[in-house]
Amino acid sequence: MADLDEAEARAIEIGATKHEHQPSEDDEFRVFLDPAGHPFCLCRT
Repeated sequence: MADLDEAEARAIEIGATKHEHQPSEDDEFRVFLDPAGHPFCLCRT
């Protein structure tokens, strides 16, 4: 989980925002919006 937390922090640092809707309750992936509003996900592998 630490890698995903680090990736989230880095994404936010460079301008992403965490989407209000997170479809995965088990935290396997997280949904964000880039500065232009396009969605993207970070996921555990």
